[in-house]
Amino acid sequence: MQTSYSNNKGFSLAELMVALVIMIVGALGLLEAVNIAYQTNSQNQMRNEALQVGDFYMNGLRVKPFANISAAYANKSVPFRQKNIAKSYTVSQSGVKFGAYSASRQLVVQVRWEARNNPQVIELRTVRSK
Repeated sequence: MQTSYSNNKGFSLAELMVALVIMIVGALGLLEAVNIAYQTNSQNQMRNEALQVGDFYMNGLRVKPFANISAAYANKSVPFRQKNIAKSYTVSQSGVKFGAYSASRQLVVQVRWEARNNPQVIELRTVRSK
């Protein structure tokens, strides 16, 4: 007597290939989401660092004697503190007369940098009187 073994329990090759394609598409979508999250996090860190740099230079203008505040200063280059980034911020400062009175000056600090080939600017302003 001959016994026939029939194994219908399992996956065919076609079913396995379809399952692999679905898993690969899902994994690629997940990798793209991780990439976008990394870029967004990096841009936020650069913006926060630029704000800290601007605040540092604004505080430097605030503590100067009023008579020593000039209309414009030379641009300064400040390197990024983030890892693996070989770029720098450009800081410009000014202290122009505010309104019709010479007893007040508007202090302006601009911090410029480039993120993913897009120019970015943060500007801090305040008014200082004698």
